[in-house]
Amino acid sequence: MNICIGIISYLPDEQKLRNERLNRLTNLLKQCDEFFKLPILLVAQNFKNDFNFMPRNSKLYVYNYKNKLGITGARISLRKYFLLSSFDNIILLDDDMKLTNEDNAIRYLREIDGKHDFYYLKS
Repeated sequence: MNICIGIISYLPDEQKLRNERLNRLTNLLKQCDEFFKLPILLVAQNFKNDFNFMPRNSKLYVYNYKNKLGITGARISLRKYFLLSSFDNIILLDDDMKLTNEDNAIRYLREIDGKHDFYYLKS
């Protein structure tokens, strides 16, 4: 089974909010890289040179959009990239989500291997 993680993100222009969103996203990416060790598709809206995350265990695919797509537009874009990829399944996460436990991530991946059609991750 060929699984990836999909995240949409928007960074606002106002510096304080931007820094907070960037910190949350970076923490989530670190957790995904550490816990799941899966490729990550990131639809990045209004990103500038302030994003510099480099994963250790995952491959990160960043699709940059200068302008805001909105939630629906960003999800449509993420879906397009997923369908064009060789991945079979995608785990969708919000950019401000916090993963707290590697054991739960491992159990979640085992559930996916159980060949169910739909899964959710409680935050």
